[in-house]
Amino acid sequence: MEMTFATLCLLVAACGTSCLTRAHAYEGTEENANEHCCIPGVPCIPGRDGKPGRPGNTGPRGPMGAPGNPGAIGDDGVPGRPGNNGNPGSKGNPGPQGPKGESGEKGISGVCQCPSRNIQQYVWTGGDGRDAGRIHEVTFTKQRTNSSLRVSVTSNLRILTQKSQGCSRWYIEINNSECKTPATIAVQIFQLADQNRHSPHTFEGMCDRVDAGDVRVGLYVGSCTDGNPRGDAYTGYGGPSRMIIEEI
Repeated sequence: MEMTFATLCLLVAACGTSCLTRAHAYEGTEENANEHCCIPGVPCIPGRDGKPGRPGNTGPRGPMGAPGNPGAIGDDGVPGRPGNNGNPGSKGNPGPQGPKGESGEKGISGVCQCPSRNIQQYVWTGGDGRDAGRIHEVTFTKQRTNSSLRVSVTSNLRILTQKSQGCSRWYIEINNSECKTPATIAVQIFQLADQNRHSPHTFEGMCDRVDAGDVRVGLYVGSCTDGNPRGDAYTGYGGPSRMIIEEI
C-alpha cells in the first residue's frame, strides 16, 4: 500500500505526541525521552495565516516635530466684493490761500433787453380852495397796452367845517373816469369842527386796463363816500404839489 505525503505527516505528528508523553513518564529528562521517542519526521506544509488581530489602543502623542520649510507662494485668490462706503470724515482745516490767478479776457459789453423806464413827474405851485371839482390835470403818454399806470400825489391838504364834523375826498381820474381795476386811487380826510390844520399827505395806487397813447390824469376833490357832510377843502397850502406817473 502506497503512503501519501499527507498520511506521513499525520503519523509524524502522532509520534511526536507519544514521545512527549513518554518523556514525562521518565521523570522529564531529555535523554530518557529521546531513547523512547520516534525519529524526526519530514516537516509538514505551513498552515494558513490566522485572522488579523484587533487594533491596539492609541498610543500617547509624540513630541512636536521640527517646523517644515515654507511652502511655495500660492496663486492670487478671487477678488472680493467692494465694501460699503465709510462714514464721512471730519471737516479738514482750510488750506493755504493759493496764488492769484491770471486775468481773464475782456467780456462783451452787455446790452439791456428790457424796455426803457417810462416815468414822469409833474409839479405845480399855488393853493386851491375849491371844495369840489378838478384841481389839476396832466397828460401822460402810455407806450404799451398790456401795462399798468402807477399814480402818486403829494400835497398839503386841509378841511375846515363850521359844523360838528366834516369830510373831504381827494381822488384820481384817468380819462375822466375813476379807476376800477383793481380799485380807485383816493384818500378821505375826516375833521372835527373848528380845526384848521394843513398837513402833508401822499396817496398812490395802480390802475390796469388803460389803453396805450396819450392819457389824461387829473386830481379831483369832492364829498366823502361815508355820508359825512362835505368840509371846506384846501389843496397845496404853502408849497408845491406834485404828481408822479409811471408805466409798469
